[in-house]
Amino acid sequence: MMLKYFYLLCLIGLTCGCKKKDNNPTLPTQPTEAFILSSLKINETETNNLLVYNINPNPTIKISFSSPVDKVTVTGNILFNQTPGPAVAYNVSYADNDNTIIIQPTTPLLPITKYTFTISTGLQSQQKAKLKSGKILSVITAIDSTDKFPRIPDEQLLDLVQRQTFKYFWDFGHPISGMSRERNSSGDIVTTGGTGFGIMSIIVAIHRNFITRSEGLARINKIVNFLKNNCTPYHGAFAHWVNGATGATVPFSAKDNGADLVETSYLMQGLLCARQYFNTASTDEVALRTDINTLWNAVEWNWFRQNDQNVLYWHWSPNYNWEMNHQVKGWNEALIVYSSSASSNTDSISNIVYHNGWASNGGMRNGNSYYGIQLPLGPTLGGPLFFAHYSFLGINPNGLTDLYANYLTQNTAHTQINYNYCIANPKGFNGYSNLVWGLTASDEQNGYSAHAPDNDNGDEVERSLPLLKKHYLRYAEYAGVVMKDVFYGWIDTIKPLMCERLGSAVCYGDGKGNFTIKDLPKELQLAPIFSFQKIHTFTPNESTYLSGGNFFDVIPYEGRYDAQPLALFSSRNNSINFIPQSNLTSLKQQVRDIKWLKTATGGNVLMVATNNDQVLFYKFKN
Repeated sequence: MMLKYFYLLCLIGLTCGCKKKDNNPTLPTQPTEAFILSSLKINETETNNLLVYNINPNPTIKISFSSPVDKVTVTGNILFNQTPGPAVAYNVSYADNDNTIIIQPTTPLLPITKYTFTISTGLQSQQKAKLKSGKILSVITAIDSTDKFPRIPDEQLLDLVQRQTFKYFWDFGHPISGMSRERNSSGDIVTTGGTGFGIMSIIVAIHRNFITRSEGLARINKIVNFLKNNCTPYHGAFAHWVNGATGATVPFSAKDNGADLVETSYLMQGLLCARQYFNTASTDEVALRTDINTLWNAVEWNWFRQNDQNVLYWHWSPNYNWEMNHQVKGWNEALIVYSSSASSNTDSISNIVYHNGWASNGGMRNGNSYYGIQLPLGPTLGGPLFFAHYSFLGINPNGLTDLYANYLTQNTAHTQINYNYCIANPKGFNGYSNLVWGLTASDEQNGYSAHAPDNDNGDEVERSLPLLKKHYLRYAEYAGVVMKDVFYGWIDTIKPLMCERLGSAVCYGDGKGNFTIKDLPKELQLAPIFSFQKIHTFTPNESTYLSGGNFFDVIPYEGRYDAQPLALFSSRNNSINFIPQSNLTSLKQQVRDIKWLKTATGGNVLMVATNNDQVLFYKFKN
């Protein structure tokens, strides 16, 4: 047997060793030269970035390669699309002996719109070499700065802003209670602090003849009667959120289901302004003043010192007592809490509570300079601008001083630092300038955030009108391109690609300053929508999305209105359709963000971050 295998191996060896002489040897194949993208220019400016801003509506895109391009392979391997949206038709020409492709859209691109330009590896050279590496470039077109509305003088512009801001509180006031909704999409959830702001705006509206005195009086009487007869006070203080139809407390968080002293203070400053404004001897105005005094005198300010400590506490719960354990300490938006508690006719705090609790015996001082401006109080770079707003709706900072600051100086310095930060734009966000500035709290695509120079993700621009008027008006000229009657006051967040989400409605823009507002189906009215992700495109011109947020259409005692925080919907031809998915209804937390993740095997998993510090993962089947 061994001999047999040995013979076979020898035969193989002899066969392999014998070779016939080749009289026509094959020449070595010359390696094909690598086909690479050497440069990409937009309007003659070379870019290596993945995202380019402020592109004009008629760009010229030049893509240069290491060798001449096979023109037959261009179609299908160079794609230009609106993101998301249809393909962009374009003209193609060539230069540099076909080494350069020139792309020009056949029609102007839409303003403030994202487009994706893709060069795939299916593109070939004339020597049939495939492109070594592809390229995906995103561009965002520039704002169309032409006037969309007739220009008006500055004073008329300020009147318009004031009227539109008032209209939010007036038009969206709850029909039963008259109180201010948390958001325009919040259903029955109303906010006590926001109601205080709304009452003050009604007073201004009467003074400016936007409404009559009797109309304003009737609305404020409705609010006060609802507070007195329907809402639950906790040692005289009210909850942050209330059901505007019933008066029942709506928990702001699991243990925040009782008194909120800060929100109560915002409410009281509005009520006290109304008490002083409606000063005639008419029966209705006398009754209003009496009822406001009843609410004001009922607040047990010293109770919120939690066993006579020299500091006030933000929350108290009938179920959880002081477990929130949040002291009200400066410097922030809550000066009005200590001002109100010191001014009480029935239960005022002593000076030591202010100095030790609010001022931390001088610990709230700053004293550093930023952009050449000294900041008397507060955190680095001043914090969000609402620090200079909320308490000073009721407190006049002019001439107001104490051991720690001159408060007009404080608020002006805070605003100037915020303004100069946005001009300096150290993080390089698109659009920040002397025209677009100001960082404060708002909803944005990742949920609510208190934006400030030290918490800046490029999504929020606001303003501080009384403190920096000349700069504000420049901003107003810029923002006018997105302000119409459909919006109330200024848009919270003007990051262009996020402006179309209104929560309970969707806004379709045609790029020419015209907008169409359409209500979402009931199942999609999330309050607010914090995030959404494209899931799949099943048919042409139709896309499917997953949205996450707070669904408000449930019974208040079920908590923070989180019955269906995830919802699937499809969009086609400006119509929105809900897609029932029973497996999504099991999640009972508020959704803060949704992201697609790539797995090690190349699959896709959806990550859902909730408001109770959970991260959940979903895998979707096509």
